[in-house]
Amino acid sequence: MEDHTELLIGLMQKTIEQKDEQIRELRETVAQLQATVASLNETLEEFRRKFFGTSSEKTRRKKEREEGEPEGTTVTVKSHTRERKAKSKREELYQNLPVREVRCPVEEGYRLCPDCDTPMETVTWQYVREELSITPAKVERVRYLREVLACPVCRAEDEGTFTKAAAPVPLLSHSPASPSMVAYVMYQKFMNSVPFYRQEMDWL
Repeated sequence: MEDHTELLIGLMQKTIEQKDEQIRELRETVAQLQATVASLNETLEEFRRKFFGTSSEKTRRKKEREEGEPEGTTVTVKSHTRERKAKSKREELYQNLPVREVRCPVEEGYRLCPDCDTPMETVTWQYVREELSITPAKVERVRYLREVLACPVCRAEDEGTFTKAAAPVPLLSHSPASPSMVAYVMYQKFMNSVPFYRQEMDWL
């Protein structure tokens, strides 16, 4: 009977020790998670200050203005008229950039007329879209043209059979932004902390 009781006590003590060890491990895990959360909150707050906070230049100018002008000072500003500049069209903005054409030919398996299996001829290269591509210190216009094929036999019989090549899908619809352009702007903005208005000056 005594041996049985001692065995039960030993098992209970072992169970308690295991639970104590689990509690200790859980506390360590909680402490690590709390430290991680604190670090992430600090990083998030830094991002918020960079993205939405007042720029250091504006803050410095505001501080200088406040120090140079006592409270209650009235400043008279002359009225002036500012002319609104007309918005520039894309063609005017891009006219000085070099142009590189990317031709998209019809694949070999689709160059035969589906009606009579005659090899189709190139009619024209159809304009699809235009985007801006960026390499370091270089901006160029990339103009996509896709091949349009027509069957000469069907055309001679006054039947138009055409085939168009597939063109690469744009990153953003109805936008000249290319993957390289977006990546460059994001890098300048978030890695080099270059404001958008300064980037815009580099593009003009």
